[in-house]
Amino acid sequence: MRKQGLNDNCLKILFRAIILSKVLYALSAWCGYISEDNAGREKKLLRKDKRCSFVDTLLTFPELLEQSDEQLFSRVVCFSHCLYYLLE
Repeated sequence: MRKQGLNDNCLKILFRAIILSKVLYALSAWCGYISEDNAGREKKLLRKDKRCSFVDTLLTFPELLEQSDEQLFSRVVCFSHCLYYLLE
């Protein structure tokens, strides 16, 4: 996409919208099943994203997991959420 004329800021937005959102969507569900080999692949992917200037700071797998869990919990504690009754 860089070759098609997109600047770095647009590439960062696209990365967050397409790649990172898909990873974060199911991260809480499958993070307990990830092997060390797959965790290494994720680490390489995140380093490559930083090297290619798709993100400003180097993301780590535990940071993404924490972010995903916090986001899920903040939505569940809202009174209108369908899982709120489980917290009572």
